[in-house]
Amino acid sequence: MTHIRTFILTLLPAVAIAGHASAQIRVDARIQMNAGSCSGCDLSEKAMNGVRLNNANFTNSIFNNSNLSGGSLDGSDLTGAHFRSALMYRVEGNGVIMPRTVFEDATLTEARLPNSKMADANLSRADLSRATFTNTDFARVRFDSANLTAGEFQGGQFQGAYFPGAILSDSKFDGANFSGADLSTSQGLKQVQLDVACGDEKTRLPVGLSLPYCEGVTVEMAEHGHDGMSEQMTHAAERLDRAISDVENLLAASGPRDRALRTRLQRIHSDLVQTKAAMAH
Repeated sequence: MTHIRTFILTLLPAVAIAGHASAQIRVDARIQMNAGSCSGCDLSEKAMNGVRLNNANFTNSIFNNSNLSGGSLDGSDLTGAHFRSALMYRVEGNGVIMPRTVFEDATLTEARLPNSKMADANLSRADLSRATFTNTDFARVRFDSANLTAGEFQGGQFQGAYFPGAILSDSKFDGANFSGADLSTSQGLKQVQLDVACGDEKTRLPVGLSLPYCEGVTVEMAEHGHDGMSEQMTHAAERLDRAISDVENLLAASGPRDRALRTRLQRIHSDLVQTKAAMAH
């Protein structure tokens, strides 16, 4: 049975709590909670402007189509919760736990949620414009067609994240880690945004852009295969392989004091590896 503790309820006009262990609990009320629990609650389609869910447990709860604008989620656990089409304008909270949470089509404009945990979340088509998510874990998050315009994502961990069709114009990514991320079809991304971030040879970028490798990334010698290529393409691939090997040897020979040189070589290596991957497809 899901337990509800330390509730302060402002009636809307009524509170109806019903269900059993396998069902969602439906709560027809505005909620303010401190250190309480409402795991598995159904709070969809509710007017919850200014809601306070501080240090609360709302794992696997449903907030679809609800309005939480101006609310606070400080320190709360929202693991696996659903916020589809939720209005969360200027929502605030530090250290919010949100892995595997669904924010499809949600409005998070000007939200301030730094130091949050959002690994494996779904932010497809979400509006994060002018939002602040500094030092947030976005590992393997889906940003399909999301709007991150003018957002602050400094120190973000985007390892393995996907950005198909995402708008990244004027977003700040200082110190962000894009290792293994796919930004190849993102929109509005500029070189100046990547110059202060990092990634690895598996990071996919739009044509013409590059980024330095993150500290500690070890470049492994590329494996060379040319199966299925025409003779002309095979010759071109062989020349590309030689260039990749040359850059890898230069990287191996360069020391930590050659920071500027290593950064340039890493960018060249990334460009060559991505070109090779494009040729293979």
